[in-house]
Amino acid sequence: VSARHLSDQKLLEIDITDTGKGISEEGQKRIFQPFQQENEGDMRSFQGIGLGLSVCKGIAELHRGSLRVSSKLDQGSTFTLTVPCEGDLGHGMTLTKEQDVYGAGQQKKDEMPAAQKAGTANGETELVFDGTPLILSVDDDEVNQEVMQSSLSDFCDVHIAMDGHEALAFLSKVEKDGMRCPDLVLLDIQMPGMTGFEVCENIRSSFAYKPSKLPVIMVSAKAPYEESAIKAFDCGSTDYICKPFNKEILRCKVRAALNMKASVGPTTSAVAVTHEALQCIHAKVEKQHLIK
Repeated sequence: VSARHLSDQKLLEIDITDTGKGISEEGQKRIFQPFQQENEGDMRSFQGIGLGLSVCKGIAELHRGSLRVSSKLDQGSTFTLTVPCEGDLGHGMTLTKEQDVYGAGQQKKDEMPAAQKAGTANGETELVFDGTPLILSVDDDEVNQEVMQSSLSDFCDVHIAMDGHEALAFLSKVEKDGMRCPDLVLLDIQMPGMTGFEVCENIRSSFAYKPSKLPVIMVSAKAPYEESAIKAFDCGSTDYICKPFNKEILRCKVRAALNMKASVGPTTSAVAVTHEALQCIHAKVEKQHLIK
């Protein structure tokens, strides 16, 4: 990392250089676009969903700056951030207080309002599941795993698997040792080694877990959305959520799947549960002004 102050132009430039495999000329044209990556395969060997550079470029432009890239294959890349800088450079400030780390808009788990802990406030579908549900979250991105835990931990226990192989190994151990089986799987699609599609097919074939016993909700930014969703359902997925997702939509869909699992039996219809879930989801979407 290097920086230079162009005092005559009143600009500050910061270079971030790596010695990686580099980015092709074609890749350089699209990496700043949302949900675009140099490698678009399902079994990529790195994390992320293709939003980071787009967000960084947008922030730079909001500050009347710019973000550009210079790269050669097999030689590495240099990203240059340019922002206006008038006068002398100041000194940075390090935040160490706990309230600064959490931020003004966040609360620690033990300080959450009782209504939020209960998980049935604000029009959410009441969870009729017996006991605390166990969710298996499968995603190779640590940030995504943190989002899942923070979104669901007030009414679910979340077990993390960082790739498909780890998830299937966990299910094998559950079956072999007679451990408690997860009540629902949240499954990313684009992961190294094994795609989410392959994981879901294994769950349905190797373990013979029917959708009514083990619901699988695929959560992915893989485009195009329609093709990915159709393939997910063909592989045995119970539902599909597109990233970036609304937290309340995720909670509603998880509750709906758990309630359906608890309610569906030899003489029980899932129609009422599904209708209730759809009403909840529609209300949340309308409230967030995501539809007109």
